[in-house]
Amino acid sequence: MINERFTSLEDLKKGYKDNILNIHYLLGIANLYSEQSRMEVIGKTARGREIPALLLTNTTTPDEEKISVLFNCAHHANEVISIEHCYDIIYSVLSRPKEYQEILNKMKIWIVPIVNPDGARHFWHVSNLMGRKNGYPGSGPVNDKLNPGVDINRNYPFYWGKAGGGYSSSNPSNYFYRGPSPGSESETKAMMDLANRERFAASISYHAYANCLLIPYSIDSLNNPEPDVAKEIGKKIRCFCD
Repeated sequence: MINERFTSLEDLKKGYKDNILNIHYLLGIANLYSEQSRMEVIGKTARGREIPALLLTNTTTPDEEKISVLFNCAHHANEVISIEHCYDIIYSVLSRPKEYQEILNKMKIWIVPIVNPDGARHFWHVSNLMGRKNGYPGSGPVNDKLNPGVDINRNYPFYWGKAGGGYSSSNPSNYFYRGPSPGSESETKAMMDLANRERFAASISYHAYANCLLIPYSIDSLNNPEPDVAKEIGKKIRCFCD
C-alpha cells in the first residue's frame, strides 16, 4: 500500500487502494475540495467497516432540482482495477473545474469506490484468493470457511436467483453464492437505501471480468424499456472506446 496521506489529486494515480486508503483519500478530497465534494458514509458492513461514498456537486447550491447519477466499483473487491475507474472519474471532474462547472451545478454525481470493504480487507491483508465475496464469517463446511460470505452482486432483490449459466448459487461455498435471502447483506442494503433516496437517473457499475459492456436486462424473460436509453448510451460508449 502507498502513503495513506492525501495531499493532492496526483496521489490518486500512485497505486491501488485498499479499504483504509479509500477512506483516507475520500476524506482528503472532501476537505480539499469542499465546494465541489462531500463524503458520506452510506452504511456499515457486517464486520462494522464503513462504506464511504463521495458526492461530486456544487455544494454551495441547493440539491433539490439536481439530477443524481451513480458510479460504483468493487462489488467484487478482488477486481481491484475497477476501483481505479471510480477514482479516474473523481480525478477528471476535480482537475478540470471549469469544464465540469455546469455539470456540477445541475447534477449530483455519487461515487462508491469500494462497495465491498470487508472483501477488500480480505484480498489485501488475508489472501488474494479471497475478496470476491463479502467475507461474512461462514458456519458451513470447510470450503465455506475458506471462501466466506456472499456475492453482493448476486444479492439484490431484482429477480434474485434467476441468473442462468450457473452464475447464481444457493451453495454458501460457491463463488456466486447469492445469500440466504434477497437483499440480506449490509452492503446491498446500503446501496439500495442510497438508490431509494436519490432515485438515480442512471448508474454504472464497474467490474474487471471480461472486456464487456453489459446493459439491462440480462434476464431473457424481460423486455427492455422503450426508448432504450441504456442501449443507446452503451453504443456511444462502445464507439468512444473503439
